[in-house]
Amino acid sequence: MPSRVVSASEIESLAIGAWILGTGGGGSPYYALLNMRRLYRDGVRVTLMDAADLADDDGVAVVSNMGAPLVGQERLTDPATIARAVTMMEEYLGWTFRAVMTVEIGGGNAVQPFMAAAVLGKPVVDADAMGRAFPEAQMTSFAIHDLPMSPLTLADVRDNGVIVPRAASWTWMERLSRTACVAVGSIAGTCKAPRTGREVKACAILGTTTKAIRLDEAVQAARRAHRDPVQAVIDAEGGLLLFGGKIQDVSRRTTEGFLRGRAVLEGLDDWKGHRFELAFQNEFAVGWLDGEPRVTTPDLICVMDAVSGEAIGTETLRYGTRVLSIGLGGGSLVRRAPVTAGPVSVGFRLTERAMVFGGPELTATDVAVAAGLVELGDRARVASLPASLVSACLSRMHAMIEEAVDRVKTEAADVPLIAVGGGGFLVPERIDGVSEVVHVPHQAVANAVGAAIAQVSGEVPSPDAGLNWLQRRTCSSDRKRFMPVQRNGGRPREGPKP
Repeated sequence: MPSRVVSASEIESLAIGAWILGTGGGGSPYYALLNMRRLYRDGVRVTLMDAADLADDDGVAVVSNMGAPLVGQERLTDPATIARAVTMMEEYLGWTFRAVMTVEIGGGNAVQPFMAAAVLGKPVVDADAMGRAFPEAQMTSFAIHDLPMSPLTLADVRDNGVIVPRAASWTWMERLSRTACVAVGSIAGTCKAPRTGREVKACAILGTTTKAIRLDEAVQAARRAHRDPVQAVIDAEGGLLLFGGKIQDVSRRTTEGFLRGRAVLEGLDDWKGHRFELAFQNEFAVGWLDGEPRVTTPDLICVMDAVSGEAIGTETLRYGTRVLSIGLGGGSLVRRAPVTAGPVSVGFRLTERAMVFGGPELTATDVAVAAGLVELGDRARVASLPASLVSACLSRMHAMIEEAVDRVKTEAADVPLIAVGGGGFLVPERIDGVSEVVHVPHQAVANAVGAAIAQVSGEVPSPDAGLNWLQRRTCSSDRKRFMPVQRNGGRPREGPKP
């Protein structure tokens, strides 16, 4: 796709679509949108470029706001702060960037590169490093590809600036930059480790800005036709309606630079008499239906207003709001040499990218179909997979599951294993250290196998749940009619040219 000027209406659509993809996090896009409206009224225009148009040695600035979304409701964002984080990085490196991109397409962070680009006169790359929003630095495709995690620059509204020149790991970069963020008030503009054009093309999640714009266009089309906008999102993304009700209770707190909490939803209509709970750390991470795990990351858990179809963030949950919760899906990629499974996933594009659906990618689903573990798509499309490869893939996945079980066990004795998630069919009936494998109803929604093998994770202390195998939880709160939907650092080693 050739570079093009993004229209004012597309900026509006980007804000709404990215708010849905943010799964409750990324910060509300509203204030960033107000800034872009003013800039466009003043005649500024921003160009969106395809990652394929980057030269391999072009430099790309990866930007985002860091901090707790709730703080962003009081300390407003502005283009100068995020632009200053970029210029600080250029001064530190001694060369200029060709373009700007966001680290996450979710929420207000999808608009941050547009604000920086408007001030600096640079194009925005149609890509991000998450395909959604996640709360921590190590939860990106760049981290998964083991790219350098430093340097990082951080700027705040008081004109404070921080440079993190080195970090021992992605986790340490998260700790160091988060500590600096908390010190300046739990909100700051950041420029992450610079990326080359080669790295963006190989390791970023491409086309996500356009995707967010099109997602809102689906919502707007449904409104014009007087159709259900939430159902339009589900249809457009292959999602699943998990619950409908109103927000009964919300508890949240800003701590360590994150917004953490839990929301309780009371069922309405078809869900009357049922209860749905959400846990969150900036983003929604886990949902329980009547006390049973129903959905968890890496699936996208979106809370949407039942009437308008607009997303609801963890900081904007309000008691009594009628909401719908939807989850959107995944499919772990399988590599052949050496044989690996995950943590990279085709995500909601399973029906486009998996081989059994005519796609080019070998996924865990393709392996399961070839092995006869599940009937899905067209089995003839994977009939040519060597039996030795299928066997090796299954063995690798089983070993990963065994390792994950061993890590979370609190005793040496065998324990039961609850197999949930779209990959539940990959869990063998016999596993070392497991007394019994239990397959629960609705297991396809939870994607627990993906969560178990994923190296992208976080941890929210929640002693009341008693589920050691659920590492991350996210809550959405307020009395709203709620619908869950599930969808199936360092400087570059070779510095970009000036």
